[in-house]
Amino acid sequence: MDPEYQGLQVERDEEGNFIRNHNRNWALDAVKAADAYARLEARYGAGTLPGAGQRIAVIDTGIDLGLTGLPPHSELATANAAGRVSYTPILGARREPYANAAGEWVFSHGTAVSSLILASRDEPHRDWSFHGIAYGAHLDMYGITLGSGSGGYDPQAPTRAVIHGRAQDRVNLMRDALGSRPGVVNMSFGYSEIAEHFLPHRADMEQWLKPLIDQVKGSAGTIFVAAAGNGNGRDCERDTEVGCDTGKLQATSPTVISALPLWDSSDDNNVGERWVAVVATDDTNAIASFSNRCGQAAKWCLAAPGADVLIAYTGPYARETPHLLGRGWGRGGGTSYAAPLVSGGIVVVKQYFGDGLTMEQVLQRLYDTADVTPDPVAAGGTCPEHLDTDGDRTTCELSSTFGHGLMNLDKATRPVGSTSGGGTFADAGGAIAATLVGRGVEPVVFDSLGYPFRVA
Repeated sequence: MDPEYQGLQVERDEEGNFIRNHNRNWALDAVKAADAYARLEARYGAGTLPGAGQRIAVIDTGIDLGLTGLPPHSELATANAAGRVSYTPILGARREPYANAAGEWVFSHGTAVSSLILASRDEPHRDWSFHGIAYGAHLDMYGITLGSGSGGYDPQAPTRAVIHGRAQDRVNLMRDALGSRPGVVNMSFGYSEIAEHFLPHRADMEQWLKPLIDQVKGSAGTIFVAAAGNGNGRDCERDTEVGCDTGKLQATSPTVISALPLWDSSDDNNVGERWVAVVATDDTNAIASFSNRCGQAAKWCLAAPGADVLIAYTGPYARETPHLLGRGWGRGGGTSYAAPLVSGGIVVVKQYFGDGLTMEQVLQRLYDTADVTPDPVAAGGTCPEHLDTDGDRTTCELSSTFGHGLMNLDKATRPVGSTSGGGTFADAGGAIAATLVGRGVEPVVFDSLGYPFRVA
């Protein structure tokens, strides 16, 4: 398994020191996080922390919570002191930070991923606020060993031994993470094979992936967020591979396992309700050049910023002095970094709606409110089934690049269209509503998408 990140640029000044003053992370602006934060405070009171009371499990390389005599990374210190972050090494993972056998400090991919969720807003060394999208959440890190994620596109043959083995590996990891009863499990890693290329083996794929499919079906109340992959434009080891006719991979769909609902043919759709692949966008809201596209998995796919985003950095101080431990901030690229923004966005929306929505309904809410320009349908043509959600096939509702679109937390936390009363408040006018409020009962209205909003 490889981490799904594309590259890293550590921020230093002219003297080579880590830059400690950053402007606010553009990624939070792109997903309209501030609007959701304002609504959280309006509903729950000033000072409400985004993600408070919510739990996210992250399966990754580990997290920099310090060593004996060394405090946690400053971005994680507040959450650590409040007891809102934990680290459980599994499968031989080491506690981070650590140096390898050559004495070189190892880059902490898990710290970078976690910072996009949990980085503190009150870190004292900065003038501006680079903080995580759900910095009030509880994060449980489950540390594993990951590969480098480098090299050309060289897919494994679709055999039971390969696919079933990988599915069982993922099941074992998820079972550990589910032990903390999280609302979200974030997985910023994967394998390189493109799902679309395996469609001729669809029946076999469903059989081989059955352990993972069954695990997701039995995990009601948890959403699994998977990085879609960074294969687009990667050199191909063999030009004869599908999608490699130019020598560069055209990653038209997520990787095989990140597109998991594609392989479930059952009618209950439980996998699609609990699994989302995430593609990466840049600061113009265009698809990142390296990112896989949603393609055949568009119905279970969202977009979020993942190119040149601010992250917390733990790793080698410089290439010429790799034995020195460096801590600070950097800019990273990859669907690895888009996925935790969606994971955090899910728990922020869940926090806002409280018990009014299940986790599965929260994910659907994010789908329904994402910003998307659907693929056009040629004159006289029909919409491909994987881009059609209403069944009429005359127009597409989804994008082959962005799936449901770019996550929008503003739209997700405010009523869409007109509102109307519902349930026991269907006929409640202003006077009746005021009486109910006086009795401690909040009226509920529904927006045009059918989602409930409490009315103060």
